[in-house]
Amino acid sequence: MGALSSPQIWLICAASATILFLLVVRLLLTPAHEVQSWPPQSQALIETDGPTADAWRLLAIYGFSGFGYIITATYLPLFLSASLVQIDPVQIWALFGLAAVPSCFIWHKLVVKLGFRGALTVNLLIQAAGVVLPALSQALLSCLLSALLVGFTFMGTVTIALPEARRLNQRVKFNMIAAMTATYGIGQIIGPFVAGTLHNLTGSFNPSLIVAAASLCLAAGLVAVRPARARH
Repeated sequence: MGALSSPQIWLICAASATILFLLVVRLLLTPAHEVQSWPPQSQALIETDGPTADAWRLLAIYGFSGFGYIITATYLPLFLSASLVQIDPVQIWALFGLAAVPSCFIWHKLVVKLGFRGALTVNLLIQAAGVVLPALSQALLSCLLSALLVGFTFMGTVTIALPEARRLNQRVKFNMIAAMTATYGIGQIIGPFVAGTLHNLTGSFNPSLIVAAASLCLAAGLVAVRPARARH
């Protein structure tokens, strides 16, 4: 089977956009009482361990997650180009993007079901597994699975974290949403710098992938482990 022509690709994009548009229209037409919102006020108050402590911890979690995903998102085709001969490494981006398309809807459902801590912990651990996979094996299956896992989870992190930031924004003296955006951006800036430095020192992207996965695991730990005062 030959490569698709440019008109065929545009037709596929148009069809995909139409499907997504219809899904959004359906959501907009859904009666308000049938749409589940998160977080419920009662749960939000129960789970908090102090607005300032919660805010700073969420900022740290978000910064670590920005650092953790960006190395894979930036360099995935580059550090796979030498090992993937079956397909064009650029096509990995297509898989990455396809995995991201339904992710926000799925993670919203999961956060309603599992709560903020449960959903974000699972999200970050899956993301860490996806990030570290190419460091363990650069076989085609590992690379494809890495693109799927990271693509499926990185937007989910935003979906889960920003509603919590919006809740905390009403209880702290600074703009929590702006701080979250800045912290995530700082992580995204530092990530490629660290990856480039480690690559120059070692000649491999594997150390940077391990550091990125460790960053995501640290973020998951900050989500899952609650301070002693919060458990009383």
